[in-house]
Amino acid sequence: MKELASLAGAVAVGMTLMTSPALAGAFDVPLASCAKTVQFCDGLSYEKDLCKQAQEKIPDCDENTGIGVLCTLKLRDVAPTQVSVGAQATRCKAKAKFKRDKKKIHRYLLKSTHHVPTVIGPANASGKRFYITDHHHLSHALMVANEEKYTDVDSLYACILTNRKKDDTDNFWSFMVSNHLTWLDDQNGKAISPADLEKLAPDLKDLKNDAYRTWSRWVRDSCGYVKAGNDCVPSSYPAGAAYFMEFLWADYLEQNMPGQEKIDKLSDKEITDLLEQAIALAQGPQAYLENLPGYSSGTVVPVKMVEIEDGCEKD
Repeated sequence: MKELASLAGAVAVGMTLMTSPALAGAFDVPLASCAKTVQFCDGLSYEKDLCKQAQEKIPDCDENTGIGVLCTLKLRDVAPTQVSVGAQATRCKAKAKFKRDKKKIHRYLLKSTHHVPTVIGPANASGKRFYITDHHHLSHALMVANEEKYTDVDSLYACILTNRKKDDTDNFWSFMVSNHLTWLDDQNGKAISPADLEKLAPDLKDLKNDAYRTWSRWVRDSCGYVKAGNDCVPSSYPAGAAYFMEFLWADYLEQNMPGQEKIDKLSDKEITDLLEQAIALAQGPQAYLENLPGYSSGTVVPVKMVEIEDGCEKD
């Protein structure tokens, strides 16, 4: 076991698993097109007047919106492609990011890293056809912010990856599955079918709580494992880039620290103590053996544990 731990310790970062075609380049062109649309709203490129002009030209999403077009998508029109989110994480995000001035919210949403990748498909059972393939937590957090009256901003900026509205249901979901654009496990880690997904979560408000998805997020933000492009490493660093990797880590944490679903009932100290345990599990030899994406022993990328305040990761 000491030899195994030594081996795991020597591997600082690197395991990648089931790399997403989106990350591998399949949807780079439409994503880049959307980013260019609002390039003056992004980071160091921000220019207030040019950003405002770009924002005013963004059309509403409709079923004929073209590939690579950035459009305004109402929350009520979103169709999820996964069943669950970390509800504690989304409640925290609602307060941290959406309890503020409208202009700041729109500037936040206009950043290219917050564009919501979307596939237009056949209408689901609720009549929705805008299937978001990422940023479910951001979308759900904005919905929570509306419910809590933090804001009345009720739309996102969607980047259209492809338009499959003419597909029948079977062909559409075959495309989504083969391109790794949907996560077909429920909140308990049980495999489901696309038909189950549409029944369980036809709308943002129907997304279920997977508490371990919150634990996974906090471990990631503490650099307990490393995702390409996050704050733990430079964007060029060879970190994990697997599709739905946070869910893979959530499943691992649930298997190894069961019984920790009631995050909202825990004190900040209890959360902090459990988070230390979760990080240790993420950086242990078992995670290495299971080939989890973005595995880090902590030797090259040190842990920077998030601070918990009022049950939330401190912004």
